[in-house]
Amino acid sequence: IVKKIEYFMRRKTFKSKKDFNNVFYHAAMAILLNIAGKENVLIDSIDKMIRYVSGFDLNKINGDIFDESFETVYDIYRELGENDNIAKGTAFVKKLQNNYGVYIL
Repeated sequence: IVKKIEYFMRRKTFKSKKDFNNVFYHAAMAILLNIAGKENVLIDSIDKMIRYVSGFDLNKINGDIFDESFETVYDIYRELGENDNIAKGTAFVKKLQNNYGVYIL
């Protein structure tokens, strides 16, 4: 999953390597939440998330899903202040989960 997302991330322009790194993790999470939400997958525990990710079909990650998810992530990143504290905080994850209606406990 990471290599596929990195491929798409390299097409984007960032102010710094730090911004790339801060957005990367959340873009990966957003893509999974986006797809899980569209498939009505219930992921209400870490165990279910691990099972979902381990059996994930990489072909589901295409340019449209990436762009849609990336824009959501980058909008939230900018909205919250574009910094390390925001990227590593729980507010970012909560906003993503609320956006896609998929919640991981």
